[in-house]
Amino acid sequence: MPILWTITLIASVLTYVILMTCVFPRTLLKTELVIRTPRDRGIKNVKETSGRTIVYQPSLEYRAYIPQYLISERDGKKILLCKLSPDVKYIDYDVVAYDGLNQVCKVINAKELIDGEGYTKQMPLDRNVAYVSIVVNAVNDVTMDTRKNKPVTPGKIVGYSLACMCTTVVEILLIKLCCSSMFAGVFRESFMLQGDSIWLTVGIALAAGVINLTFVMLAIAKNNRWKVRRGEE
Repeated sequence: MPILWTITLIASVLTYVILMTCVFPRTLLKTELVIRTPRDRGIKNVKETSGRTIVYQPSLEYRAYIPQYLISERDGKKILLCKLSPDVKYIDYDVVAYDGLNQVCKVINAKELIDGEGYTKQMPLDRNVAYVSIVVNAVNDVTMDTRKNKPVTPGKIVGYSLACMCTTVVEILLIKLCCSSMFAGVFRESFMLQGDSIWLTVGIALAAGVINLTFVMLAIAKNNRWKVRRGEE
């Protein structure tokens, strides 16, 4: 019987850690990527017997790394190919794909080590993609300040806080139950229901909730202070 309670204790602690570090933040604090107005421009349209190729220039701030890229359509298939500057050996970039109604239909992230040819690998695109916008996140060992998320809303923060607090209370009660079953013996019930024990449980849960919420609020505050890039020629 003690082995069963030990297994239950370990499983509950692991579940609690996974919920608090992975599940709750990713689901309850999930926010959206800010997609700005595309600033890429088409500079050449080459019609071919089997399709066509359009050459683009990315936003001005990325042209030092990607001077040009093309979207080629042949036999009903579309691909994206980026031309890189000679000094680019590693690149992390996002491809924001738009449909014919100027709506974002997909955001694709690519990370590539460049083998010296000066081009990225061909990226297949869906047939409904009308055009794309390139966002460079990192080049070589330099990280760009480009990834921006919408601020987390107060409602999501409240929901996350309540979920964490309730989960913490349940976990502490479960730990008490497991420990009392393993060590308290016949005094298990009195240990669980004793007034001082209950208040101690509530106090620990509140303290744990406050500490967790403090770290979360600091992280959210940092995330919410995203910068707005203005002006481009």
